[in-house]
Amino acid sequence: MCKIAKLKKQKSCFITAAVVCLVSLLLFCSCSYSYKIMISPTDASLFVGSERVIAGKQYATAQNMLKITAGREGYEEYNRTYTLKDLFATQEITVELNKKQFQVEIKLVNGNARYSIDDSLEGTTPFKGTLAYGTHTLVLKKGDLPEQATIIDVIKNEVFVFRYQNEKLPVRQIGIFPCGSAPKQLNFSPDNRYLFISLLGGEGFQIFDMRDKKIIANIKVGKRPDLTGFPEGLFIEHTNCFLISQMTTDSLFEYQVFEDGSVSFKRSLETGGIFCKFMAYNRNLDLLAVSNWCSNDVSLIKYDTGKVERLLKGLSTPRGVAFDSAGTSLYIASFEGGNIFKYSTATWREVKRFYRKNAAMRHIVLSNDEKRIFVSDMYNCAVYELDTGSFQLLHAYDVYYNPNTIDVSSDSGYLFVSCRGPNNPKSYELRSPVDGKVMIFNTRTKELAATIQGGNQPTGLDVSGDDRYLVFSNFLDANFEIWDVTGLLGKD
Repeated sequence: MCKIAKLKKQKSCFITAAVVCLVSLLLFCSCSYSYKIMISPTDASLFVGSERVIAGKQYATAQNMLKITAGREGYEEYNRTYTLKDLFATQEITVELNKKQFQVEIKLVNGNARYSIDDSLEGTTPFKGTLAYGTHTLVLKKGDLPEQATIIDVIKNEVFVFRYQNEKLPVRQIGIFPCGSAPKQLNFSPDNRYLFISLLGGEGFQIFDMRDKKIIANIKVGKRPDLTGFPEGLFIEHTNCFLISQMTTDSLFEYQVFEDGSVSFKRSLETGGIFCKFMAYNRNLDLLAVSNWCSNDVSLIKYDTGKVERLLKGLSTPRGVAFDSAGTSLYIASFEGGNIFKYSTATWREVKRFYRKNAAMRHIVLSNDEKRIFVSDMYNCAVYELDTGSFQLLHAYDVYYNPNTIDVSSDSGYLFVSCRGPNNPKSYELRSPVDGKVMIFNTRTKELAATIQGGNQPTGLDVSGDDRYLVFSNFLDANFEIWDVTGLLGKD
């Protein structure tokens, strides 16, 4: 009996062991590996095989081999295979992407200066070397002048060009960029992504990508682009179109603008005048107003049809024009007549006039509440601030030689003025003996907030709709400058 019992007990133990082995085998075969992936930078895309995964989230897989790929703009592509070894614990994998390295040059247009980059690299400009993708702090020091700091965004092989300023400024220099011949005006696109550059000495206009900091298109305009002469541009927001004037053909040319910054030609419009310059548009009236320099009139063109409806005549070399938003008034600057006119659009008759002896009225902008207009006077080196109701002078801002284009911030708290500088004694068309300036005024206190040293004949100027950037062209240097004004305007 004892022997039989012993055999039974052994058989039972054997069966139990077999069952345990079988269950263990089944469990082993049905188990999966657990893992999670941590990645830097955290906004990089992350894939296991062809499946996108989320960093930090736990995943399970029956496979013990993981093919991990990851990527992000400005970083080297990551591609690596991992082996999972532990069935009973979550394996944490750390993925570190490496920044791309770019060849960078940093130089000044006015001499050399000591530089410091990220408090590590030091020397004297020009700097030539390798910098990692991303933002770097650049500090410049020149003689006894104030130290100047800026930020450079390295996203490609690039040459950064700066102008050392004579004083410490509340605005930050982004850089100086080459463009076509005689850049006359600059216009931000409504989304502030692109900059359209009208070329008086070129065959049309250029399009500059503000994000990638490069010219992405050179557009040849019109039937006779060899005649050049493109002074001004204007965006029509509700149709996503851009208009450019050509003085030498007395015509306007319209282009459809797409989200990627590309354009396609839409139509040409005859002005009915001679030597067209500036344009303004009012949607309520669906009218374009175009100043004609040599025929001394302003064309009123129905935008929908492109037909000239009326010519406002007897204006001595009209230049700047501006509608109020309601479309009840049109303001006109007379360059040689020394007048600023206010016209009623109901009757198309003059209702107000401001006169200054020997004045050369050039450009007009309205304040955001439309209770004031600002007008540049090239001859008297001034910008006038007028009450739009009484048409009385509220203030005259004294500026540098030959003020050209003006603009205001979105709340009209700051006035921006490009000043060409003194004329060359032989001809104003030749390089000025002294470089020009861009002046910024606080319109509440009427005080000068900053003076930027520009290049030869700063002319075109615009402030982005989000109050982030100021741009201006240096007419005879064939370049333009970008400045970050968020610090001054309180937009940080």
